[in-house]
Amino acid sequence: MPNSTQTWWETDERLDTPQAAQFFGMKVGSFYVATSVGRISLPKYRWGGKDYYKRSDCLKLIEETRISPEVA
Repeated sequence: MPNSTQTWWETDERLDTPQAAQFFGMKVGSFYVATSVGRISLPKYRWGGKDYYKRSDCLKLIEETRISPEVA
């Protein structure tokens, strides 16, 4: 597993939870909708047989797509 749980989110974890929204700095509904309808597509990294999202890459995409980065 990558070194820091503050930097990486396992792709098997659901994105429609308060924990995911808090990790990515979003409201629960707006983040889940943005990812599920394809408004943003999060890049994945492979580590030890599992896929992860890198927080900094995701925050950059969120900023570029102008989704309001409000914490739930």
